[in-house]
Amino acid sequence: MPGATSDDNFVAVKFALDPPLVADVRQLAPADEGATIAVSAEGSSYAAGQIVRYEWDANYDGARFTPDAEGVTATLPAGDDSPPRRVMLRVTTSDGLVAMAGPVPPQLRNLPPVVGPLNGPQLLAVGVGTTVVTGVATDPGGDRFTVHVDYGDGTGVDSAVGPGGSFVGGPHAYGARGTYTVTATVTDDDGAATTVQKEVRVVDVTGAVFMDRGDDGSRDTQDPPLAGMTVYADLDGDGAAGASEPAAVTGAGGDYLFDGLPQGTYQFRVVPPGGLREDTLPSQSAPVTVGAGSGGVRNFALTDRSRISGTIFNDANANGVRDAGEAALGLGAEVYIDGNDDGSFNVGELQAKAEPGAGYVFRNLEPGVYKVRFLRDVAGGRPALYVQTAPAGPGGHEGYTVTVGPAQVAGGNDFGAYAPPQNQAITGVIFDGGRKDCRSAAPQSNTSILPVLPQRRSPPVMAGSSSSGVVIIGCSRQPPNASRS
Repeated sequence: MPGATSDDNFVAVKFALDPPLVADVRQLAPADEGATIAVSAEGSSYAAGQIVRYEWDANYDGARFTPDAEGVTATLPAGDDSPPRRVMLRVTTSDGLVAMAGPVPPQLRNLPPVVGPLNGPQLLAVGVGTTVVTGVATDPGGDRFTVHVDYGDGTGVDSAVGPGGSFVGGPHAYGARGTYTVTATVTDDDGAATTVQKEVRVVDVTGAVFMDRGDDGSRDTQDPPLAGMTVYADLDGDGAAGASEPAAVTGAGGDYLFDGLPQGTYQFRVVPPGGLREDTLPSQSAPVTVGAGSGGVRNFALTDRSRISGTIFNDANANGVRDAGEAALGLGAEVYIDGNDDGSFNVGELQAKAEPGAGYVFRNLEPGVYKVRFLRDVAGGRPALYVQTAPAGPGGHEGYTVTVGPAQVAGGNDFGAYAPPQNQAITGVIFDGGRKDCRSAAPQSNTSILPVLPQRRSPPVMAGSSSSGVVIIGCSRQPPNASRS
């Protein structure tokens, strides 16, 4: 046997060892957390052949190798510095040998959180709780962090956020007027911190004037500020700005301020320019009491949109007129704009909003001409609990033709509604509405009967009455679903 010796008791064999395969991992330079790591396997070698494949696992879990990159050199995600990632290298030779090196923890530098500018109002009212600042912070390495907001008056608030998100400072009420520096300090879980600041001024009364594009009195994201608007304290209560009354003009951001006012109660108003009307919320129109540690915020809404409004009243005697004692009815949602003027409510046509006091309103209208009708349920084919008595007109379903210009409110478009008694026995004659003498006429084929209240000069016949009255009901010779006005 070549390479072997023997005797009766012993055989010796010489084995040749494979040439060494060396896998070597090096980080080329320290890296920042959240950035990338440059790694190299140039120190790897195989004496008996070539290394044909270099694979990198950026964060080896100790059980399964997951390739994230290939090559003698590679760029890997750094991640957080604590706990650090575990870089692993796997090499494969031309003859199929495999070796691994690592895991190696990369050298990472911790970075402080990234904090955007502080947002929030520049002007605050004394004694009024307000969200002072808001902000957004992120951590490059995905660390969790805490936020401390110092209001500059000896008070502050802490909150835990992260690894990325928004934070809020407030609500907070300042007890004294003046200028304060608000400081937000964001600290990650490794102790790195970033600080941002913002100045606020605390005054007697402040607020903003804005263009209310939705005609609802509330400020939404699409409602821009209005500069150059006059806000005044109406000392004499006459609704007009007087030469001696305190006044302020809004700046580019639509904000205004009053400071140094004598203690007392003030009614603040805005002067709408031509082409705009005010639709400020009632809560923002309330008086403000200015005291040693108290003030107020009042925001005013102006709009160029139009409105149509009115009331539905209970016409108890069905005479088409609102008499004393006839209350309003909460039927605002039964009023609609008949977009195609066909006398019927169609899906997609605008319904009114019910208003306090049993009124109705259409807000946020473009200038134009609108046909407003009542009793949406009649057109919907459901039994009507009410019959329209006002305005009077053919078919008992007449409406209003309303023209509105920019920033105009067209009110007083009132509807009368009569509730006929239930289970009432009524006898009478159906006559052809085309005959002026109102005498009998033979029923017509293909005739749809439309309820019409006559011009009553006496109350309707009531169920159980001893009277044998006759109620005459008109009809119109129209096919079913015909247009009515």
